[in-house]
Amino acid sequence: MRIIITNIRLDQRSGTEIVTSEVARGLVERGHQVAVYVTSPLGGLAIDLRKAGVLVTERIEALSHFDPDILHGHHTTPFLIVRTLFPEVPALWFCHDAISWHDEPPVLNSIGLYVAHSIPSRNRILASPGIDPARVYTLHNASGLPFQEAPPPAQLRRVLVVAKYNAQHVNVVREACQERGLDVEIVGGGVGRLSSTLHKIFEQNDLVVTSGKAAMEAICANRPVLCADENGIAGLITPDVATSWFLRNFGSSIRRLPSEAASVSAELDLYNPEDFARTRTLLRPHLALSRYLDELEALYQQIAGHRPKDERLDFARALEMALPSFRIDGPLLPQSLDWKNKAEVLAAELLELKWQNFSFGDKPDARKLSFTINQLGQHALEEGWSKNDPQGTWLAQEARLTLPSRTNWSDFDGIKLEGALDLPACVDAPDCPLHIKANGTDADIKIAPDMKGKRQGYFYLWFAFPKNIDRGQDLQLQILIHGQRASTSEDVAGPKGFRLVSLHMTGNYRR
Repeated sequence: MRIIITNIRLDQRSGTEIVTSEVARGLVERGHQVAVYVTSPLGGLAIDLRKAGVLVTERIEALSHFDPDILHGHHTTPFLIVRTLFPEVPALWFCHDAISWHDEPPVLNSIGLYVAHSIPSRNRILASPGIDPARVYTLHNASGLPFQEAPPPAQLRRVLVVAKYNAQHVNVVREACQERGLDVEIVGGGVGRLSSTLHKIFEQNDLVVTSGKAAMEAICANRPVLCADENGIAGLITPDVATSWFLRNFGSSIRRLPSEAASVSAELDLYNPEDFARTRTLLRPHLALSRYLDELEALYQQIAGHRPKDERLDFARALEMALPSFRIDGPLLPQSLDWKNKAEVLAAELLELKWQNFSFGDKPDARKLSFTINQLGQHALEEGWSKNDPQGTWLAQEARLTLPSRTNWSDFDGIKLEGALDLPACVDAPDCPLHIKANGTDADIKIAPDMKGKRQGYFYLWFAFPKNIDRGQDLQLQILIHGQRASTSEDVAGPKGFRLVSLHMTGNYRR
């Protein structure tokens, strides 16, 4: 058969990316022709798949002549893109996640089967109005790693933590392990350490802290698993919970313990080599990739003749729900607001760190400190830049900036200032719109000749420190805008007041 598999990305090593890679390889080995379409840049997994004979692309036009027999859809948006190109090809759609926006089930008649990988993802499909439960099938995940036959670790000495998306749980695990004298290694995208040989790292440790498909891989590699991730802690996978947790894909729905070091420590106490051997015996038939591929091929055959068309409105509605938007019920609104809030907090923290630790360094032009005067940057200025006189006179505006002595400002004779001013149209403006004082004394300002007359909207100048300035103190800068009366013309441009938009400071030259 000729099969197209879709996935939202193939540039990291997340669970669905590994599933896509293992399934594509397995199908090719069984004689099928496979193409993989993703909506992301292509990384190492894509290169490996191409070497194995899989057509991998992030451009839909590359599939225009593939002529598939089956569409195997992971994730809503890439599936709908391929569905647009091949509207009548029999299709299955797979739900991997019970929460994420990119796994919202598309309600379409042309989808022959909806396939869930766990009980929670099955419940998500069934909760979608318009999907017949008879069209929902559960196919539990597997692992492409072969079962290692060596004896399990006799005792725990080294612990591997897989931080998939962030490191929220890492400190809790580290604290519990350090109290017991265990060495801790941390890998994963959450700490910027992705690995294409995770199975080899499993072998170098005695226990793995992870979840989902990585938990299955660790068990195949003969390593006990404490099921935990950034979403919370479930506990050690033991014979009494092994099967029920597998049915939930060792995922978020089994988290049950407080994210505390005491919880982790109590679970570590449960490790017993004989118990782990029984756990592996229970899970072994479920984790075999051959079992997964057998069921998958049977599903392909089952829907091979399913060719109903979708109503245009149904397809448009599926696209509306899948594509990024900021509607109240849109898939990205909660995430986008959360990202925006986090970005603002991080930007404020970064600005404060720059402000506290700014140093010109040995190369004056190599470092630059930038301030953007907006919602995030206002606290860097002690006074604002938007006052105006109700009588129509533009007032001198002032900002006070402090460079502590530890920034080595005294190593320079002056500073270069560059930035943008939001100025009104005015008459008789000076060549330089700024007035600068350094520790209370006027600084000697030099403005580039080609910038004269261009002060409305931008400035670029140098100023030298007064000769009698005390270079052992903090540098207190007062930056003022010269006051000018506004034009009486009807087409006055700009806001009613001066406003600093941005400011760049760079050490000008060494003494």
